[in-house]
Amino acid sequence: MSKSIFFTGQPILNQLLNLIDKSKVKALARAGKYDHYYKHFDTYTHLITMLYSTLNKCTSSREVVSGMKACSHKLGHLGILKAPGKSTLCDGNKNRSSDIFEQIYAFLYLEHSKLLPDSRAVNNQKLFIADSSTITLFQEILGAAGRSRLNGKEKAASRCIL
Repeated sequence: MSKSIFFTGQPILNQLLNLIDKSKVKALARAGKYDHYYKHFDTYTHLITMLYSTLNKCTSSREVVSGMKACSHKLGHLGILKAPGKSTLCDGNKNRSSDIFEQIYAFLYLEHSKLLPDSRAVNNQKLFIADSSTITLFQEILGAAGRSRLNGKEKAASRCIL
């Protein structure tokens, strides 16, 4: 009787890592020499760290590192010896090329594309982009937009659809 790897009691990070072939990530990093200047913070550890930060909605490198250190007893199950330091993580994000992560994504997409629903396929569809960033407007330029304030400055959202 074989066990299923899609056990619902497993954490999401562990379920994601079950889909990633660690040896393939290490082979891609070795082929492109992406781990050449790193002793302890290899590409696989960097990938796990970034997945951890995304899934835990971390907003700073300090938050990522302190969260991983708090879970240091569980890192061995993920294939990491120890949590990276803050400067190590920042240096890795700054200096390691994003090409390796593009290659990992392409490999994972080819390997697991059959699991994705067909509705994700884009067949010559137009792309509509909406920008709703807040900008400061002056009454002389766009007097009808936004709310009026006593100082004459107004704020509104600019929306453009291409």
